[in-house]
Amino acid sequence: MSEGLAFCHERLVAHLDCFDGNWLGNLNTYEGQEFPYSPPSERRFKPLRSLFPFKIYLIDFECAVSFSPDSVPSTRLVTGFPSDGYDRPMPPEMEATEPYDPFAVDIWQLGFYFDRLSCLGHLPASLRALFSRMRVPVPADRPSAKTVLAELMALRDSFSPEELKMPVHSVEQ
Repeated sequence: MSEGLAFCHERLVAHLDCFDGNWLGNLNTYEGQEFPYSPPSERRFKPLRSLFPFKIYLIDFECAVSFSPDSVPSTRLVTGFPSDGYDRPMPPEMEATEPYDPFAVDIWQLGFYFDRLSCLGHLPASLRALFSRMRVPVPADRPSAKTVLAELMALRDSFSPEELKMPVHSVEQ
């Protein structure tokens, strides 16, 4: 997810609606079930991600804004809500009347989504700290998408292949 957002930001596209309904992936889930979900053993089948590499895509760009590569970074600002009737959780700057950085909004939104993963429990402290930094109230204090991606990749590289293959259990389990 952070790779997709970094890809967009490098091309000066801010999504402005980075919530779970706008990410499409090939997860092994059942209709009507909450993530994470483990079906009864008699209904288990080989997960799609074991047949080919897992992919996830950012979709629904109707709220997105883009800027020209020739634009001055300090002018890459927007005002107001991304659309009429916008009812997603919002960082503080979206509710103000001043222009704001849409790229920082994307980081806040992705941090909000990632922070919901705390239901999985046993997340490393460094990962929780990153999620928290992504949601700080001051937009300029949030990491860039490129920084988020680099930190996540460094964290991933710190785990052994065996650790990365371990199942993730919810706090309730």
